[in-house]
Amino acid sequence: MEWLLEAKKRYGVSILNYSVTSNHIYLIVRDHKGEEAIARLVPLIAGRTGQEFNQRKRRKGAFWEDRYHATAVEGDSHLVRCMVYVDLNMVRAGGEKSGGRGEQV
Repeated sequence: MEWLLEAKKRYGVSILNYSVTSNHIYLIVRDHKGEEAIARLVPLIAGRTGQEFNQRKRRKGAFWEDRYHATAVEGDSHLVRCMVYVDLNMVRAGGEKSGGRGEQV
């Protein structure tokens, strides 16, 4: 979670929701300044996540298989659907949710 706090401070974004799974991360982020902060914070988050995993597992090499995918949220109803999707993602996968709206990030 440290990487989320760092990204929030460094780029001035709001982390609205997130979920971490074994092979990807869902983030719902608001860029208040409109300065391409999301495009800059993704490499930070991806790099830190990969480093932490590799250190924990005592391994080296690439962690991420592919680039990130971003979708612009178009209005309140779309935001609600995205929030629900992220909240239910781990439930559908049979795991527990890591993070989310209930925690202060």
